[in-house]
Amino acid sequence: MTDITNLVETEGRILAELQGSLSAYASMVGWSANCDYASTPITTGKRLYDSMRDAGVRTIAEFKQLHPGPVKEIMRLNIEDGEKFAIHLRETEERTLVISPATFFMKGWTQDHYMSFWERVIEQFATRVRLNKEWHYSNGCAEECRMAFATGKQVFEGACIITPNEAVAKLKDTIREISTITSDITSLYNTYRRLELLAFTRQKESDQKRIML
Repeated sequence: MTDITNLVETEGRILAELQGSLSAYASMVGWSANCDYASTPITTGKRLYDSMRDAGVRTIAEFKQLHPGPVKEIMRLNIEDGEKFAIHLRETEERTLVISPATFFMKGWTQDHYMSFWERVIEQFATRVRLNKEWHYSNGCAEECRMAFATGKQVFEGACIITPNEAVAKLKDTIREISTITSDITSLYNTYRRLELLAFTRQKESDQKRIML
């Protein structure tokens, strides 16, 4: 019972932190969608898979255990790239309100907590999701891309709008590539599957509307 009690208390605290963090965003931009969201690799991505390949390691868990120093450096470089990406968007786009997940950290949050938070942020505050370079190697970016399409947001890769079908094709190629490096493809594949189904139903809906004209 002690473990369950601790879990309930911890999750209750984190839920309050999630709600408080959402309220903090709303205090600056309101409870409406009027921001760009700068999706960027943080914990996974091409840097990680390249390093795993060079080290001859097949799983992310093993790589983290054997090479904690490089893992920290990969995250540092990813966060730095994410911050530069957000700054670039603020300086070059007509909108200055850009949400950067790379700058946000909460002690004790798991990946599930972060994804729950960013899902709500994207749906509530973003009108557009901007994908940083090599986004399709990142579990988090891929899921944020799917969230954006599922909630009707515009999705950009660089300066160009990307469609669900184009995102699906990128993820499919990436999964094929990294499967030669790592066995940890489940998360990326699950997102690919869900996005593939979304693209399929959107296409069927579009076809039906065209037939009815």
